[in-house]
Amino acid sequence: MLKVALVFDQLVSHGVDPDSALAQLRLQPDVYDLEIVSALEGFPVRPAECHPRALPVHELDAHMILDQDVHARSGNLLVTKGQELTFPVLERLRRWARGVGVEEPVRVLVPRYQSKDEPAEVGATPQQAP
Repeated sequence: MLKVALVFDQLVSHGVDPDSALAQLRLQPDVYDLEIVSALEGFPVRPAECHPRALPVHELDAHMILDQDVHARSGNLLVTKGQELTFPVLERLRRWARGVGVEEPVRVLVPRYQSKDEPAEVGATPQQAP
């Protein structure tokens, strides 16, 4: 049960709408219990508090979520929409930007507690939705 809930949450937090997330889980009945997947139908999902931004690669940060596919200037797909930026992904994007070039700016969703417009507070935690 926990596995289904975690994967569902991960998909939704990366921008997949809840119905599509459930459809993806249903495609793998050998991995996810379909009764549990069905139990999530109609489950209220609160959207993450994120700010859409368009940033150059050098301003991207960990935990941002890509709001578009990222392509090299040659047109090759580098990273897909919905991926959360991790330190290894950021390092690769920065390397590609210095080398072959990346189409910029890159549209991302910035979690509210990490907005580049607001100064970071010591000990800040993600805001809870009401």
